[in-house]
Amino acid sequence: KGEVVYRPDLTPASMTLDATINAKDVTLKTTFANGSAVTEGNDAGTPVRNTMPIQPRTFVMPDIFFGAIEGLGRQLSRLNGLPDDIHAFVAPGVDVAVKVTDASRGRMAIGTASFDVYRYELVFSNATGQLAGSLTTEINGGFITFSLPAQALEVVRDDLSTSTARTLMFANPTDEPA
Repeated sequence: KGEVVYRPDLTPASMTLDATINAKDVTLKTTFANGSAVTEGNDAGTPVRNTMPIQPRTFVMPDIFFGAIEGLGRQLSRLNGLPDDIHAFVAPGVDVAVKVTDASRGRMAIGTASFDVYRYELVFSNATGQLAGSLTTEINGGFITFSLPAQALEVVRDDLSTSTARTLMFANPTDEPA
């Protein structure tokens, strides 16, 4: 079981994780306040107690459940341009810088209903290197898809994993003919 809670201003409030990973019990609780993340719990029999500073515009990205990536989508829907000062908190205490390298608007459809989406190209960076990915959201930032090709990871919202879901293509008046 995992849960991430955000405040109305989209700053993280807490994250809880109670899981079995590689046949080992993991229980973590992180609270966010006053520019710090405090994590307590147990990771495969090892007690965890960690306090670390967090940056403004931090979202919580547990590396075991990806629905929490919606926090990033919600933040991006409120920002203009291509922000390069966003951070991911990966429990129990890893800070990952996130840069948006491109953002484009598009449309998707499920059956006969279509809706507008944003697609963000992302680069995640920490001391071990960089990792490219993409995030597709509803206009309000609601989660649609998240992809990390180098990790062979593709996460898709349940209602879009059907054979009738598709990306709609369109041409701009100034596009060259194919």
